[in-house]
Amino acid sequence: MPPGDPRPVVGALLGATVLVDNPEQAARSLVQLLGWRRRAAGHLDGAGFVTVAAPGAERGMVRFLEGPEGPRADELREGWVSLEVVVRDVDGLARRIADSTDFVLRTPPMTFDLTEQGSNIHRALVAWGPGGVLMGCTMAVTQPRGRRFADAGDDVGPVFSVGLRTPDLDRTTELYRRALGMQTLLEVSWRSGQWHRMWGLPEGEEAGLRLLKGDGEGTG
Repeated sequence: MPPGDPRPVVGALLGATVLVDNPEQAARSLVQLLGWRRRAAGHLDGAGFVTVAAPGAERGMVRFLEGPEGPRADELREGWVSLEVVVRDVDGLARRIADSTDFVLRTPPMTFDLTEQGSNIHRALVAWGPGGVLMGCTMAVTQPRGRRFADAGDDVGPVFSVGLRTPDLDRTTELYRRALGMQTLLEVSWRSGQWHRMWGLPEGEEAGLRLLKGDGEGTG
């Protein structure tokens, strides 16, 4: 980043890669459940891959790459752990997940109110998807002040955030700010409540969350 240039050196989130035993089956499961479209397929260093995306989306795609699947962790383990998409009907999606053989519902739809933190009221679920990846599916109930929430399209929108759990939030945040020029979109902290109950955290233990974004238009 040139000296004095405040702009992030990264744009929007193009996509995320998930290791799976069978990329074709994993891609087919997102096509069937989320209504996404197959975008590309091929091989990368000898391993097969299939890329899928929300209809009409040029970013927020998922590339399923042949490789050892991660464990279906119940807790927020350290490292890159989750993907988040915006949906139009989160309760309807929960019913579809219940009938799916490739997804498992971890947390039924819950309503979160982050208006005091500058965000919005939204309703979300958490499910395990192909490769054991945690997927958050979020429906906007209201709009945040000063910005538009990510667009769900006709049903399910593209991936608009990826979750990174770190034992040192300040140090990790500073790394992404300094190296990539990313900016803080939202910052919240809890010591009790829904977040603690959802992830089994001890009451009183601080749980901090920061959303960092690049230079891409909108959220994501």
